Amino acid sequence: MILDSRTITPDTVLETDICVVGAGAAGITLALQFANSALRVDLVESGGFVFDDATQDLARGEVRNGRYRQLNKSRMRHFGGVTTVWGGQSLPLGEIDFEKRDGIPDSGWPITRADLDPFYVRAHEVLKLGPFDYDVARAAADRGLDLFPFDRSRVDTVLSRYRPLRFGPEYRETLEQAPNIRILLHGNLVNIDRDRDRARIAGLSIRTLTGTAFTMRARYYVIALGGIENARALLLSRDVEAAGLGNRHDLVGRFFMEHVSYQSGYLLPADPGTAYRLYTKLHPDPAGHDIQAHIALPQALVRELAIPNYRAILTYKSDASQGRPAKKDRKQKSSEQRSDGFFAQIGRMIGDLIDQEGDAGGELDDAYRLRSYVEQVPDRDSRVGLADTRDALGLNRVYADWRLSEANRRGIKEALQVIAAEAGRSGFGRARIDVDEGEPVLDGARGSHHHMGTTRMHDDPKHGVVDPDCRVHGVENLYVAGSSVFPTSGHANPTMTIVALTLRLADHIRSLAVRAGGGDGG
Repeated sequence: MILDSRTITPDTVLETDICVVGAGAAGITLALQFANSALRVDLVESGGFVFDDATQDLARGEVRNGRYRQLNKSRMRHFGGVTTVWGGQSLPLGEIDFEKRDGIPDSGWPITRADLDPFYVRAHEVLKLGPFDYDVARAAADRGLDLFPFDRSRVDTVLSRYRPLRFGPEYRETLEQAPNIRILLHGNLVNIDRDRDRARIAGLSIRTLTGTAFTMRARYYVIALGGIENARALLLSRDVEAAGLGNRHDLVGRFFMEHVSYQSGYLLPADPGTAYRLYTKLHPDPAGHDIQAHIALPQALVRELAIPNYRAILTYKSDASQGRPAKKDRKQKSSEQRSDGFFAQIGRMIGDLIDQEGDAGGELDDAYRLRSYVEQVPDRDSRVGLADTRDALGLNRVYADWRLSEANRRGIKEALQVIAAEAGRSGFGRARIDVDEGEPVLDGARGSHHHMGTTRMHDDPKHGVVDPDCRVHGVENLYVAGSSVFPTSGHANPTMTIVALTLRLADHIRSLAVRAGGGDGG
């Protein structure tokens, strides 16, 4: 069933078993798990089935330090959420991404990759990605394509799958026809109403842009509004907890992370005649999606170097030949590259680093451009919060203060040095490293529209907003779904992990309902 929230009688109280707010990848995935079950599910969405300027304006916010993009350009307030515009790249996090690591403060998840493995397999079904298989050597051999001739203990190759599945059109009919699911469009969450006498949620206050207000009451509440709006919703709910729900330790909105995208150098092959097309083009797969390879550092080496997890996206020739203009204020010079002891360690390199500000001439016409694509080191001062300005509903808009640290710059530089060394040792050719040494750190770096970390997961409420089951610490029946619960990001695009964590959350809620005698949920 589909309802337009604007037509609901004002002050109505709608009751259900599970109320999910936000119909993006997480919200739709969770609702699907209960389709045609004994549990009633309401899925509340701010927008409709098509884009609407007035609704989208609710996503507008402030950027505090000038480094980030406009916030309303990276969040979509209509059915399907950001999946209506995403590029479809999917790959799982690695084992290392769940570990507590030297050099990465506040790292470590309270669950392991093994805990998530069965849900990654199921996520492939939701994302329609075929078998869960990331064997890059097999993928290359099946297509008769070459892999870079690198020692994989030094420079690895990882595989991504691409299928920009539009969750809205893909799953609308399934949800609409399920007799136990109700979709409420054009309804905006304005407050999470905590019971004053018990540590549980009593209801959700919903309002439309036309002024209609009503209440949702459920046994279980799931906030699935995205990495920024999840935090905003908790911070706005201050009726009982003055600092916002789940924020007694001042963690909601902190540790705002992105995947750091940074144009950082080139690989120049000694033999331009060999085309490593698996890295530079999408290749169709019989399962109906595309695949593409990227270079990365192996997990053991990332641990050894104590740097953020690293991956590089490659483009070839026409894009690379444009080059990246050197900034006048860059402090790193070729002489500095050669004085840090790095070249002494790789005396057998066949190639050499091209001067960062030197003339590479025509060599860049046959080069692989490296865009570093890495995890951001968690930083509690990188955050989103409530601004003083207000939206059309009278709610505080959000601000973003995105901060990068010296650890990110060091990690990118060290990773590139390893890649350069291996390019020479293997006979592949040479490398150019192009990393800023001035301020701001990694000038020109940008985020990837992947909002993570603002309601991070941890066993201890002093260090996290939600517990390993994604339940808000100190609140019995309130859960958060999406990448806001990530303690660290790895280098993998977040959607597959969002879906896997949501499937895990659905199983948890189902088990609670069974124990409570509310049906099997299946």
